[in-house]
Amino acid sequence: ATDSQSRLASFSSRGPSAFAPFKPDVVAPGVGIRSAWHGGGYMLLDGTSMATPQVSGIVALLRQANPRLTPQQIIDLVRGTARPIGDAPTPNNQVGAGLADAYATVAMALNAGELAGRVSRDGDGGGVAGADVAATAFANGATIRVQADATGAYTLPLSAGTYTVAVRAFGYTSFEQRGVVIDENRRTTLNATLSLLPAGVILGRVVDSQGAPLAARVIVEDTPVTITAQANTGVYSLALPPGDYRLRVEMRGHRIG
Repeated sequence: ATDSQSRLASFSSRGPSAFAPFKPDVVAPGVGIRSAWHGGGYMLLDGTSMATPQVSGIVALLRQANPRLTPQQIIDLVRGTARPIGDAPTPNNQVGAGLADAYATVAMALNAGELAGRVSRDGDGGGVAGADVAATAFANGATIRVQADATGAYTLPLSAGTYTVAVRAFGYTSFEQRGVVIDENRRTTLNATLSLLPAGVILGRVVDSQGAPLAARVIVEDTPVTITAQANTGVYSLALPPGDYRLRVEMRGHRIG
């Protein structure tokens, strides 16, 4: 949930999550929202219970604008048209894809075609899970994005028009294709191949106050990289491209000593 200045509310839940690389999916206004009150009348209320109905309303508008949309396409549209807020690159574990945008979401769904394809790794052809696929319209500069699934496949509903499509993934080179044409009610296929960047290795060990190894989660903040240390040794190893990183270590029932 956000306030009137598009700042993340203190009570709004943050990631990471065991169920997705980034959580939440999106945020919406949830501070000082005029809300119906039991017994009659209205009050200004705070909470994610104020933000969630607004996203539900966007979904209802999408269903009215384009009844052919599948549940996954609706999710992709809401995420993909969210406006980035804050200083960190999106998606992230603070605001997800950003602030949900009803107008942009519905506008993108009208007269929609579809962009689909697969993001693969150069060399072995394996899928690049979680690759970010962003389509920017020539006409108005609007951008919608989606993350590739575990096999590298993606599907992106887009309004008819011409787009620049950029594909990026952490630890890989990027890909860009200009002049991609989307026609109404038709599928356009665009595959992308990314190469691994050179990487260095961070090697470490997690133990408790008595020196016993812990199978702790080691999280590289603001990236999709998370690893679990070996249970019998507490050792972990991370291969990362050159750069500066902040690591966070978590283990249920423990705190950093």
